[in-house]
This record gives sequence, C-alpha cells and structure tokens, in this order.
Amino acid sequence: MDRELKNTLIKNILKQSLSLIGEETVFQRQGQVNLVTGEPAAYYLRLQREGKGRLVLSEMVIPEEREETLSYYWSFRLSDSEPELVTCSKNDGPMEQSILARELVDLRERLSGEENGGRRPYLELPGKSRPFNSAMRPYVKKSYSHIYFLIASAVLVFGLFTTMFSGNIQYNRMVRIVNQLDRTISSSAALNENVLDDLNRQISTVMADLAAVEAGLQREQQNLEFNRFNMSEMVKLSVSEIPSWQKNRRTAYYYLSALIEQSASFGEMYYHFTRLPQSENEAKLLLATDQENILELDSYDIVFSHLVYPVRNDGGENNGKGYIISSGYTSQRASPLGEGGYRPHYAVDIINISNILKITPANRSEILVRDEDTPGAIVAVDAGRIIANSEDHDYGWYVEVEHKLTSEIRAAYPNVTRFTTFYAHLKAPSNTVVGDVVAQNEKIGDIGNTGKSTGPHLHWEVRIYSDSGKQRNLSGESFDGINPLILM
Repeated sequence: MDRELKNTLIKNILKQSLSLIGEETVFQRQGQVNLVTGEPAAYYLRLQREGKGRLVLSEMVIPEEREETLSYYWSFRLSDSEPELVTCSKNDGPMEQSILARELVDLRERLSGEENGGRRPYLELPGKSRPFNSAMRPYVKKSYSHIYFLIASAVLVFGLFTTMFSGNIQYNRMVRIVNQLDRTISSSAALNENVLDDLNRQISTVMADLAAVEAGLQREQQNLEFNRFNMSEMVKLSVSEIPSWQKNRRTAYYYLSALIEQSASFGEMYYHFTRLPQSENEAKLLLATDQENILELDSYDIVFSHLVYPVRNDGGENNGKGYIISSGYTSQRASPLGEGGYRPHYAVDIINISNILKITPANRSEILVRDEDTPGAIVAVDAGRIIANSEDHDYGWYVEVEHKLTSEIRAAYPNVTRFTTFYAHLKAPSNTVVGDVVAQNEKIGDIGNTGKSTGPHLHWEVRIYSDSGKQRNLSGESFDGINPLILM
C-alpha cells in the first residue's frame, strides 16, 4: 500500500474520530445499518482515549436475520507530525495488507456517516456458511422397498443438514442420524451394491462437512472467548479515566466488565457493553436496580440471632427478599437532602426494590425517586412493648419498641439497661398505642415518606440504652445505636 495514501487516510480518520469524541475519554454510539443485501443490522461504534497518545476504535455489526458478525479493532498512536496505525484486525484476525487501503477508505466513510447524523453507508458482511452437497437422488429404480426407504432417509438427512448451523443441538442430532443410517446400510447385505457404494460416498461427504462444522463451532467459541476477554479488559482500563469522585460509575464499570467476561454469546457481551454508564446518575440507577448486582436483606445477618427483618410485604414471608439498604450505618454521611455537611447515620435505611423508578439530580443532590404507592409493611423484629408512637420534624411518624434483654445481648453489652428498636418515616400514625404488647413479625405500620425524607423508606435503629450512651433520644435518655445488619 502506498505510504503517502496510507498516512493521508489515517490523518483523515483521526480527524473524524477526534471530532466525534471531543474532550471526552469515551464516545460510543449504537444504531441501525443496512447491509448490501438489504438486511438490517445493529451497528456499534466505540472510541476511547488510552492516555494522551493512543486512540482505540472498535466496531461491531450484528445482523438481525443471521448469526454472522463483523468486528473491527483499530489502534492509533497520536502524533502531531505523523500519526501511526499500530494495530488493526478484522473478525479477530490480523488484517491483510492487500485489503488495508480499501478498509481504511470504508472506515473513513463510516465515520463520515456518524458525523452526518448517523447516515451510515451500506456494509458488506462476509458469510461464514459453506455450501452443502446437493441432496441424493435415487439411483436404482427397482421396487425394493427397503432401498427406497434408505434413499428417502438419506434425502431427509441432507435436508436436515441444511439447518445444522443453528447450533450444537442440530449438529449432534445430525451425527446420530448419519451414524444410524450408516449402520443400517452396513447390515443390509441384500442392497444393490451400486446403491450401497453411492450412499457410502454421500455419507463420507456428509461426515467431512460435519467435521468442518465442528471445527467452525470451535473457532466461533475461541473467537467469543478472545473478544470477551479483550472487551472486559478494555472496560477495566477505562476505569482509570473516570474521576475518583465518581465512585458508583467506577464500581459499575468493574461490575459490567465481570458480566462481559461471563457472557455466553456475542449478543449478551455487547448488551452489557452498551450499558456502561456515562454519568454518576446512570451508574447509581444501574447498581440499584440490576438484579445481578442487588444485595437484598437476606444477604445480611441480623445483629442478634433471635430477631427477624423489620420489613416484609403484606401477607408475605419475612425473608428479606425484595428489599435493599439504600443508606447504611456510618459515622459520616453527606446530607441526602443537599443541606451540606456530614452527620453520623447510626441506622440503616431500607427500601422496596419494586418502588425504585429512577435517579435524578433534583436540583439538590442525586436521589432515588420512588413510587409513592405503599412500598411495604413495617413489623416488630421481636416481641415487645410500644414505648413511643409519635411524630417528629425529622423522623416523621415513628414507633419505638422495647424488647426483652437476652443473654446474647448482655454478653455483648454488659452495661446495657434497656434494648429497643426504632422505626421512622411511617406513612401514617401506627395503629398501636403506647403500652401495647406486639408479637414478633406483627405489623406496626407502613413504609412511608414523612419527615425529612427523599422518598418512601424505613429508617431502622437498634438501640442499646446505658448510662454511658453517647446518643440521646427525644426524651434525653442516653443510648448507643449499633449496626443492625452485617453482610454475610
């Protein structure tokens, strides 16, 4: 390839790429493209800066109506004087120099389409299927019913063979049919020798094609593993370009890189790739709602073994399913209401997963937006007596329950005088009154949004009262709030 032409093409491509990525570290776009055959296909483009001197460009074309895919990987070294194409591959193999000029021209055209609002040129997708031998014809026109049966079976074999590329199940079935036919023919001494020889030749051809299909499936699996590993590593490398304060986004990238590496197909791999969040808001929503990432309450041990979870669905089991911690026990927490500063949060906030709608800046701070429908029942974690049922500016409607001191609690806290649990932000006043005795798992209210709250949730505390307690309740009594849930 002419060096001057190559350099000109590379400079044009880098100019287009830098125009698309701008000042960002990563640019990615997904859209539709038509193949030269008229078939629709999904088109994925990703540009990524790696340090100050390198730009990586990845493309993937996935047709909607067949299994073949087309992938490109380009790596450029940026330079004011003479930029360089470091690596280029097509379908996971090195690109032949004989087609490099044409491929660079095509890449330039595709990038021009992206600059012009996604008007992409038609793409040619090379097929991977190989032609099959034609179906067998009957060779002997004798009225031997068993010969006709074998010939008809052979035709059926070849008809089935054309569907073999749909997966390993069809392939294994074809092997069994061919082997059975081969055994039947071998055991039929009365068959005409000419028919037998011809059928054996056809079967040998089928077996050779089957071997080629098996080798193709193995190559496809190797290609998947290669792409899976490379894409996962590329996502991990991207974390270094994300600001350190975007902790949720960095966590989401590591989380999705693990899912990419575990993907069972190209489609699954690129699905996770397109979910990479471009902001802290998107990352929080993904981590809060993705079923594979959620740590429900049943992932936690309750601090004392005889207690149950403080929430459940009405009429449902108390098993921790369907609920997560939205804000944990910590000595320093930034105000979720955007009031500034840090305060201790000696409690856990619990929300119903099904009530999460989205995450929005809300002009103050990033918050989970939750459905106002009744998001769950609040229950007593152990049998006890209601000692407070009131309303507060911060807590909204709240209930406090005093429980029996057990040997487990006394062993952990020798100076304890009383043990209570505290439930805040109830939807409405509890239907209990001070002095009522409640049973373990008995409903005492509904999760709500009263007081200072960013959405329906339960604020739950486990309080150890003692003369040396560092916190004060609304009546001035001293206690220490302990972490009620410990990750298993």
